[in-house]
Amino acid sequence: MTKIICVTVFSFLLSISSFAQRNCGQQIYLEQLQITHPETKSQIIEQRKQAQLAAEQYKESLKMASTMKTTGTTVTIPVVFHIVLDNTQIASIGGTAGIEDRINTQLISLNKDYNGLNADKSKIPAAWASLYANVGIQFGLAVKKPDGTSTPGYDIRYATTPSTFTDVGSGCSSAKTYASGGLDPWDNTKYLNIWVVNMKYGSSTVLGVTAPPGSSFPSAEKGIALYYLAFGTRTSASEAFEYNIDQGRTLTHEMGHYFYLWHTWGDDGGLCPSDPGGDDDGIADTPPEADAKYHSPTYPLYDACSTTSPGVMFMNYMEYTDDTAMYMFTKDQSAVINGQIALLSNSYSLTQHPELAKVPTYIPTIGLSEQINIYPNPTTGVLSIKFNSDSNVLTDINIINLLGQRVLNISNPQSNIIDLSSLSKGIYMVQCQFNTGTITKKIVIQ
Repeated sequence: MTKIICVTVFSFLLSISSFAQRNCGQQIYLEQLQITHPETKSQIIEQRKQAQLAAEQYKESLKMASTMKTTGTTVTIPVVFHIVLDNTQIASIGGTAGIEDRINTQLISLNKDYNGLNADKSKIPAAWASLYANVGIQFGLAVKKPDGTSTPGYDIRYATTPSTFTDVGSGCSSAKTYASGGLDPWDNTKYLNIWVVNMKYGSSTVLGVTAPPGSSFPSAEKGIALYYLAFGTRTSASEAFEYNIDQGRTLTHEMGHYFYLWHTWGDDGGLCPSDPGGDDDGIADTPPEADAKYHSPTYPLYDACSTTSPGVMFMNYMEYTDDTAMYMFTKDQSAVINGQIALLSNSYSLTQHPELAKVPTYIPTIGLSEQINIYPNPTTGVLSIKFNSDSNVLTDINIINLLGQRVLNISNPQSNIIDLSSLSKGIYMVQCQFNTGTITKKIVIQ
């Protein structure tokens, strides 16, 4: 049976002996980088520390009733897809029409997962329900090229030599330059580049490899390489996908790596964080874990590092389970991601060009004011929210001030009554996010 490898270029503490468990590309990539840039290992360790520091600063900013985002609404990151496949591979996913369909379904899936709209979050065990996070980042398909001309959001190169890329150890760099048979990246300070290719490491299929921002990685390699049969979401039984990898979660996982999330088990060869040489993902609210989990486990699941309830968080997006078995980021993981888009952080510049992108229409702003009633307005501090639809679930409430800053966030609210008495008098926007979209209302605190 062909193995499946999900490769993260900065998860370098992995032992080569774990190759049989689809994890070997990290070490190979690090070794190659160390040959050309001996300082790489220490740089990556430092960048990981900086990512955690940025996350802590982000959390502190929320406690201080401010935000490190530049606007009070969900930020938008432009995405461009570079398709580098041969004729047979392109035909297997439906030709140009199939590519466009997969791009659309992929972005829908990605945006659901990053905006708290994935329906399967209802499967999160009660023990972790309070940890579930709406990251609050939208990914929009590029509508303008770097030269200002229009684009469908992708370019295609019909590959001849090579049509299969095996240089996983260099971040699949040959797919990222036209001279070596791939496609050149667009300005990676404005666009998040994703290459859709056929990747192999020996006889094993590679689902993804991510080169995150940061000085340790060559500029041209920054971005995500995605296996073409793990791209998009299944809409019919006849479509070609890797087995049980057909809900778009590979890109959700790789995008987490792009924003400096690590695998939940820490890529330490099966050790626990308390063991000599042991490591974990550096995230406080993900349980310790010995090694990757696969397929579709049954809750609760225990291992050598989490021996008691609630066990291992195998449904986390940074796991190796099947697409249908992963359905959550935690609040601390969200803080790491949001820390990376904060002012002066690695990916801040990507958030500054929403005009370059079009977000899929599946995340509508619900404009029918009669669907929601927020009262009393004006208020002296206590609000009630009534939504006239039993089919919609309120997932987040954000309070935005006139400077566009989020001054209060309530995730997975257990009550439709909000206490705003801690806020200063003035005008605010109440942003209510439901599983089907977002409604924003103006309120006055007296």
